[in-house]
Amino acid sequence: MKISLLTHRIHRRLGWVTDDESTACLVVALEAAGIDVAVHEVANRRDVESLITSAGPNTLFWGNVYDLPSGNGAPPFWLADVFERAGVPYVGSDSVTLRTLIDKDVCQARLAAAGLPVPRYVTLAREPLACEPLAREPLARASELIEAAELTWPVFVKPAATAGSAGIAPESVQHTVAGAVSQSMRVLERFGGRVLVEEFLPGPELTLGVIRDREGGVVVATRVDLHMEGGFLTEQNRRGDFARGATTMTRLDAVPYTDLALEVCDTLDIRDVTRMDGRFDAAGTLKIFDVNGMPGLSPIHSCSVQQIYAVFPEVDRAELHRRFVVSIVASAAERYGLDVPEQVREQRLQDLPRSQIIADP
Repeated sequence: MKISLLTHRIHRRLGWVTDDESTACLVVALEAAGIDVAVHEVANRRDVESLITSAGPNTLFWGNVYDLPSGNGAPPFWLADVFERAGVPYVGSDSVTLRTLIDKDVCQARLAAAGLPVPRYVTLAREPLACEPLAREPLARASELIEAAELTWPVFVKPAATAGSAGIAPESVQHTVAGAVSQSMRVLERFGGRVLVEEFLPGPELTLGVIRDREGGVVVATRVDLHMEGGFLTEQNRRGDFARGATTMTRLDAVPYTDLALEVCDTLDIRDVTRMDGRFDAAGTLKIFDVNGMPGLSPIHSCSVQQIYAVFPEVDRAELHRRFVVSIVASAAERYGLDVPEQVREQRLQDLPRSQIIADP
């Protein structure tokens, strides 16, 4: 089996591996598991289609970006769409799911419609667009809309379509309508698009990781311990926090959260792997506020990998990183009926002692 990893030096910032170091670590993990891997820098649709055409049998594609520019003023194209049209096997969820996950208000609306716990929120935009899937309200009515939403205070203001804590800062927490409106304007000025104003969840914060397989999936659970002022990750303090010890994770029993995590995956049609973040509200209900379509795979910086380290502290970290990557690849390969070498199948996380992971019945 061969992995063809497609990436872009700029647009990879939201991908599985966001820099050269993380990409090199991913390649090392795959090769250590006996998987042939090639990394390709792609700039346009022609590059992607050329790689698909020239690929040999038993090749699994892995897109490290959501979308790329089409040029000539056309909308960006999504790699998963190109893979689907070509009928080739690839890692991760399809573009419908990825679009939902990157668009936080659409994601939360889907989860809420399924009866799953999410924070109460209102979405604001500069102007409403009739073609969009939700009725985003214009910023001119922000004060009225925030008051009508009957949110509990304080509230949390964040961009609707970013990742990696982009746009999250101490001033994201606001205690008045006027403050929430002002922060919304600042976020929209920087990021454009839309902004979410949602109830602030006091915590603690939990991360639930899911690795999909033929039986449904396995779930791991950790508490995120934030040893910093404010008690939540921001854009400025996120990267390097694990290395500095400013953020740590504590292993939890996954049983109380397994059904919720798998319901979220089924509702959103998530394939192979995800990481979802939630916090407890004042009444003690865990509410999901973010679901990740491309969980980071850096062995140093990424929450998903740090979570695996916390769940299996007795196992060498290099082995855990390799097993995590192999589990993702095995899930995708088996879905498409690819020939997965036995040595790969035996290196999944699921093959470790199962005291902290719970299989879907």
